[in-house]
Amino acid sequence: MERVRRAGPTVAVLALALCGACERLPAAGREGAIVAGTAAAGRHPAVGALLDLAGAEPVYRCSGVLIAADALLTAAHCVLDLQPQLGFALGVDDVQGLTAQQLLAVASVEPHALYVGVQNAPNGVAQANDIAVVLLEHAASVDPQLLVRPAEIGDALAVDAPLALVGFGRALLAGVSGTKRVGAPSSLAQLGSHELEVGLPGEPQGCLGDSGGAVLADVDPGDGEAWRLVGVISRDANAVSPACADGTVATRIDSYFDFIGNNTTLPCGSGPRPPCADGGGEAGGPTDAAVLEGGGSAVGSGGGGAIQPAGVDGCAVGGGADGTFTWVLLAVLAWARRLRVRTDH
Repeated sequence: MERVRRAGPTVAVLALALCGACERLPAAGREGAIVAGTAAAGRHPAVGALLDLAGAEPVYRCSGVLIAADALLTAAHCVLDLQPQLGFALGVDDVQGLTAQQLLAVASVEPHALYVGVQNAPNGVAQANDIAVVLLEHAASVDPQLLVRPAEIGDALAVDAPLALVGFGRALLAGVSGTKRVGAPSSLAQLGSHELEVGLPGEPQGCLGDSGGAVLADVDPGDGEAWRLVGVISRDANAVSPACADGTVATRIDSYFDFIGNNTTLPCGSGPRPPCADGGGEAGGPTDAAVLEGGGSAVGSGGGGAIQPAGVDGCAVGGGADGTFTWVLLAVLAWARRLRVRTDH
């Protein structure tokens, strides 16, 4: 039986794993853990573990969040160099002892077309487009995590709003990844158009192994728990000396509704999808996307210090880019990528 081997800590990959890099990292370095968190103990079952199946034994790689029966979200840097050799573990709190046969097989991955890695990730929030949709070969038996709805975004992402971090990363900087932990509450420290920063000093923080994990908001705190996904963990907010103590940067889900919707079908009532009808089907009428700025598009402008696509010679960090041009370029690149995939197959 193949047993899961946990990737041990390495000093060399610490900064690269959290801030991102142009060059592709080895599997052990593609980890982005919840410091000051607690064991998940069955909570948030839709948050799972992404494992590398390329070797003789599965190796923990990143966290991921099931958002549809056959699709999950993770960080783009987790899958950019491992398209076919991935498995996804759901409904578990620890990857120790799992076998490859117990993992859900990955059919394909779709990193964001404008994510190419960055040589020097900025401190705090920017626009790294560090998000990917991963499609499974078969539907999972776990209920997917619902995405924040447009009408809920204002309250969910208010200043100092309490948020929960969930991932399979390290509880200590020098620890080992592979156990699901929950950190709550953590405060919203900074909000940008495409990313958010979670965790003030002394609060729960993300760490190595949490890349692709969930940032959740309780959108109905007065009536039980109603957790909605608002972000996917990307990197440490301190790009100079990441220490899992200075904040966690995550990709905003609501800024990528278009990208997500183009690559999978969300359940009714999740994100911009209309609420479910009483009989379990789709409700009629327009979706909530109509209330979003820009005539329904949830994608932001892309200006003001956005991380731009790399040129031939490497990464480029730009500033003040024109928003219209950026997203026209995104559409062209996405179309070209799909055309190439169809031609190859």
